Amino acid sequence: MIAYIIPPKEVASFEALDAADPGSGYPCYGGPGGEASQKAQWLGAWVPGSGGGAMPDGTGILVEPGSKIALQMHYHPLPGALADQSTLKVRTAASVERPAYLLPLTNPGWLVDSPPMTIPAGAPDTVHSFEVDLTSAIFYLFPGSPFGIGTPVVAHAAGVHMHTIGTRASLTIDRGASSDCLLDVPRWDFNWQGTYELTGATVVEPSDKVRLECHFDNSAGDQPLKWGEGTGDEMCLGMVYVSAP
Repeated sequence: MIAYIIPPKEVASFEALDAADPGSGYPCYGGPGGEASQKAQWLGAWVPGSGGGAMPDGTGILVEPGSKIALQMHYHPLPGALADQSTLKVRTAASVERPAYLLPLTNPGWLVDSPPMTIPAGAPDTVHSFEVDLTSAIFYLFPGSPFGIGTPVVAHAAGVHMHTIGTRASLTIDRGASSDCLLDVPRWDFNWQGTYELTGATVVEPSDKVRLECHFDNSAGDQPLKWGEGTGDEMCLGMVYVSAP
């Protein structure tokens, strides 16, 4: 489940998607749906094996008055019919000391097969990686951001996401002459994943780059895999929760 903030000026277009579908909600892939999908902001996510939990005190993600929340649900088909019993709890505050973002980090080209994130059949260790400075990521996701564009940010939590043939993944801060480990998952398990809160505040400078690296074992596979929404497809995604200093 991924919770997206729909800004006020985009609410009508998302309500139209819901109204046009006879069922509860509407189908969506790669985001909350519609042409304005890229304008929706990550509020939070739940994945198999993760628990709930608040972000560090004094930080928070701004939700403008009049916004709505869209939930993208990933279902697994089971025999019979079951009612969805999912719930969402949101902790609110009138203001916070440091505004924050939950940044999804990946190679945008993988989403549109340019270049494709190909994992050949029979390959025991295919590696895909992507590197970006957080200034560029924030500018791309939040062009009018009040912080993080050309200024340092503080990383508070990090996570990685792959599917069932992922073996290990990491997020590293490349500082030029040195590097720091942001997160290392040496034995990936799709059923046991989540976001990890850092024990101390980690400052990421505008000149630093965050490198995402994912390893896959498709040695038992009889066909190549690429980026896709289904569990039988694959992903290489990083998440970093950052605030103003």
